[in-house]
Amino acid sequence: MMRTNDLVIGLFVVALLLAACGDGDRTVSPSASSASASSSPPRQVHARFGGALVSIPAEFAQGVEYDGEPTWKPVPGDAGERRGNDPKIKSFGFEFRYPDKTGPANKAAAQERARLSPADSPWIFVGLKSGELYPGPGGVQRIAAGVLNTPDPRTGAAYARAAQDTCGLETYVLQGELTQAQREDAKDIFVARDGTGQARTFLECSNRSVRSAPCTQRFDLEPRLHASVYLLYPRTQMCEWSGIQQATREVTESFIRPSR
Repeated sequence: MMRTNDLVIGLFVVALLLAACGDGDRTVSPSASSASASSSPPRQVHARFGGALVSIPAEFAQGVEYDGEPTWKPVPGDAGERRGNDPKIKSFGFEFRYPDKTGPANKAAAQERARLSPADSPWIFVGLKSGELYPGPGGVQRIAAGVLNTPDPRTGAAYARAAQDTCGLETYVLQGELTQAQREDAKDIFVARDGTGQARTFLECSNRSVRSAPCTQRFDLEPRLHASVYLLYPRTQMCEWSGIQQATREVTESFIRPSR
């Protein structure tokens, strides 16, 4: 579920969500709809993210934004000078191919991707927030509690846990008599909890009758990075949620600079 602070990832998300409303035959790249704060990005972005010094390869540094600067708007031409060394990143995004974690700069992977429909694509979109946009530890639990304890605004129906879990996840669906259109507009909720019962992973998946119907997945990167993660991928990959989450963590943590 989109939040007001998710502006950095919002435009990336629109492309795949639009694909979910179509016939599933189109290949849509979220990066194709994105805008960059710099017309000639460097080979690497050197900064501080989630409390750690990072060096992010250009192919993984989409829509980078920094603390204290406008969100998703052009920044002054001297912004780089004013940031100084190792400025704090508040958000950025990237895509990778699951499960091999290949980035978009790989030409062979890009050619393969162009041949695939969104429903069959192994590419995962990742949006990350830290710094002034990071809600702090426990954000996933707050999101889960807010959604599951609030009636759906479109139908007034409440979520209840299903009798059967799905892919190792608690499953929640809207209750009551819904029309077919309302059922397709509704989203199913999936939650993984830690040993204390707190939600650590939150998925929200479309019920639309197309193979490219999307899922979003949220978790954080604590304790190594103080950052939250938002994933977007087709529902056909939902049962890979744990592996996708681990691969995302590994890719993101690979940006951390080695200790001297």
